[in-house]
Amino acid sequence: MTGDIVAFVRARLAEQAENAESVHYFGCGEIKHDGTCNCGWPEQLARDIEVKRLAVDEYETARKAEMLWWDKFLASRLRSDGGEAKRRMEIADRQELVARYLAAAHREHADYRAEWMFGLPTRWVGGQAGGGHFVLAVGPDRTV
Repeated sequence: MTGDIVAFVRARLAEQAENAESVHYFGCGEIKHDGTCNCGWPEQLARDIEVKRLAVDEYETARKAEMLWWDKFLASRLRSDGGEAKRRMEIADRQELVARYLAAAHREHADYRAEWMFGLPTRWVGGQAGGGHFVLAVGPDRTV
């Protein structure tokens, strides 16, 4: 799943980056011929996209390192490691959760996989006997 979710999020970020310069705050009064303006939204969106790309890179790097570490660990016949395996798994799990959140922001996209919602806080909205759906729960009374 690692490669799939990484590719999905990177593709969505690339789509956002293509349109970043055309996103302006409502009422942005001055868009110059070079695309610059006084609202700052294109620059903010570009920074937001870059930070998300860094998070995805970190997730992918951690997963690759985790797989290399597990290969070495298993090759050593599961010797005692003083809790290192648990620590590495906890870090990788948290990074995967971040990747799932980044993907969930685009869950209406046709390529989004419902399995990526697993592990995210959700709640059921709608009828008891069907007609409802799960939504991403951000707080007790809020959904995304």
